[in-house]
Amino acid sequence: MFDLNAITRSHRVPVFSLLAGASMWGLTWWPMRMLRDLGLSGTWLTIVSSAAAALLLLPWALRQHPRWQAHHAALLVIMLAGGYANLAYNAAMIGGNPLRVMMLFYLAPIWALLGAQVFLGERIDAARVAAVAIAVAGALLILGGPELLKNPPGLIDLLAISAGLGYAMNNLAYRSTESVPVVSKNFIMLVGAVVLAVPCLWLFPERAIPAAGGWWACVVFGVVWLIPAVGLTQYGVAHMAAGRAAVLLTLELPIAAATGAMFGGVDLTAMEWAGGVLILLAAIIDSRAHGSAAAEMR
Repeated sequence: MFDLNAITRSHRVPVFSLLAGASMWGLTWWPMRMLRDLGLSGTWLTIVSSAAAALLLLPWALRQHPRWQAHHAALLVIMLAGGYANLAYNAAMIGGNPLRVMMLFYLAPIWALLGAQVFLGERIDAARVAAVAIAVAGALLILGGPELLKNPPGLIDLLAISAGLGYAMNNLAYRSTESVPVVSKNFIMLVGAVVLAVPCLWLFPERAIPAAGGWWACVVFGVVWLIPAVGLTQYGVAHMAAGRAAVLLTLELPIAAATGAMFGGVDLTAMEWAGGVLILLAAIIDSRAHGSAAAEMR
């Protein structure tokens, strides 16, 4: 018999999972600020926290390895794109204004919409074109508006934007490998972050190796914060349309803005706030126009 309640419940699980993951990412500035105060750089944070999280997931990944067959190309994308996204995001968050970084990172939904149209055949109509245009306008304001031509984006800005692009490509690869368990894909992404971060220690000399307290704080961050945040987010991304997932993930931005402004002493200019509002507005436009249709695609 057709069980409407069961279907409704099945849709709620990925939605709640994605909202919970987005909330954790919105609060990530707080533990990252504490880790920075312990002397950790973005590279060391990535290596230690990702390695700790990957080691915890290793037994499950080994058991699930037979299900990786025929997906090696997509899993390589997850390793490289997802690994880079984690490395670049951590470096930008540790080295820059966390709210500005998160606003620029939140161009990721726009990259996801474009990528879904190119690689997955999802439709982009006039509403989504408008959303893309508004989001780009918001990014330009964050980057300086009229002053952008005189003062090009800095390294931190470029890291934040490229992290969003890598994350969007990672999510598309997640969705194309539905037969591979989320735990295995998370493991591969974390391994990729470590693999990409280690050479950075030679290419871009870091500060001194962190003290023991910093190492253990990184391990705790990887196990207690990183694994749940990644797992909840990627489970939701893997079980709903890219457009709808991108919209729900925007909860991260207002959470970060509100908590950072109230408790973190993070300051932004009026132009940067306006840019963030435009990026959020772009996501709302897409949600209003395509929320139901996107939900029916799964």
